[in-house]
Amino acid sequence: MNKLRDSLEKILVWQERNRPEYATTFQPGLTEEEIEEKLKDVDGWEYRDNALHTTFEFNDFKDAFSVMTRIAFEAEAQNHHPDWTNVYNKLHISLSTHDADGVTNNDFALAKTIDQIIEGE
Repeated sequence: MNKLRDSLEKILVWQERNRPEYATTFQPGLTEEEIEEKLKDVDGWEYRDNALHTTFEFNDFKDAFSVMTRIAFEAEAQNHHPDWTNVYNKLHISLSTHDADGVTNNDFALAKTIDQIIEGE
C-alpha cells in the first residue's frame, strides 16, 4: 500500500510541476454562437441542456475505469471536474461551469484534454 501511495504522490507532484496554466478565476458563460463555433474543435461532443455532452464505449469496465482515472487526474490539475456516469463499459460525460451557469472556455479545455486521453487509447 505504501508503494501505491508513493507512486500516486510522485504522479501528483509531477503533474503540479508540469500542468498548463488554466484559468482559475471566474469566467463568464459563452454565447450559443461561441459554443457552436468551439464545438468544431472537439470531436463527438454536443451542446444541449446548457452543457457539453459525450459518450465513450470501451471494451470492458476495467478500460472505462482506467480512462476515468486518467481524466480525474487531469480534471484535478485543471481544477475543473466533469459530471459523469459509468455503467460497465460506457462513460457519459457532461461539462459545464456551475459558477457561470453555462459553458465556458474551461469546459472546452477539459473536453480537449479528455479527447487527447481517449485518442491515446
